[in-house]
Amino acid sequence: LLAQRLQLHLPNAEEAGRLVDYHLTNRAHLTPWEPPFPAGIFTKSHWEHQLQKNQMEYRNGLSLRLVLRDRANPTEKVLGIVNFTHFSRGVSYSCQLGYSIDEAPHLRLFKLFANARKLRRSIVHRSDRYRSRLSGVAGSLRRT
Repeated sequence: LLAQRLQLHLPNAEEAGRLVDYHLTNRAHLTPWEPPFPAGIFTKSHWEHQLQKNQMEYRNGLSLRLVLRDRANPTEKVLGIVNFTHFSRGVSYSCQLGYSIDEAPHLRLFKLFANARKLRRSIVHRSDRYRSRLSGVAGSLRRT
């Protein structure tokens, strides 16, 4: 998946070193939000095994675990991790989304999310006005 400046992709076992670096670099930053780190998470062998497992889960339709990279320098460090897990297929389709973002660019991304929150508030406010108008119309229809 490509965006103007970023790319998301399913990493393979050859990229284990980059995930070790990501977790070592962001250990303090992620600790307040992440569950306790499993034993071995800071080793290349852990990530080689985990990335092979992630590939198999993807092929079997169980999860999609992606890494976020700078599109201009895709071989550089990992900027974040995005995981889609616990797929549910049936009457409704759903999954869980989990993510973490590198400490360095997180301020820029926070500004992006802050702007998205402002937009969301604006949309919610407009939809509340729209609902108010609809309830007024519905009330006048009941009176006739």
